[in-house]
Amino acid sequence: MTKENRKFARVNDPQIDDAHAEIIRTMDEAATVTSKAGLLSVIIDIYKHASVHFLEEEQFMKDQDMPRDFIYEHSGHHIRLRKHIQSVIMDIESYSLDELKKLLNEMKDLMLHHIESVDSRMTEYLDP
Repeated sequence: MTKENRKFARVNDPQIDDAHAEIIRTMDEAATVTSKAGLLSVIIDIYKHASVHFLEEEQFMKDQDMPRDFIYEHSGHHIRLRKHIQSVIMDIESYSLDELKKLLNEMKDLMLHHIESVDSRMTEYLDP
């Protein structure tokens, strides 16, 4: 894992930490896309990766016997993030390329916030 990606290693589970880094890396790479069709493809890819990751993360929390209310709250964050990405995909035609890039930056900010403030709380329930 590169120095840049270490900031995402908040859970200290390689699968989760690598998934965080990969999602953010894909979002960063989207900045170079020069067409709406290309950006739509990247956003759909982000949605797919994030959806699989969220399911894996929720299973991880269950496997670690984390409190049910914590898992429920955490899963709610995942639902809101997925719905946000879905809404961009569904309304893609109403945005210009520049607007889509701005929305992608907002998605990245939301994902980073989730990793740093929600996912990082999983460490409270893990053995050192």
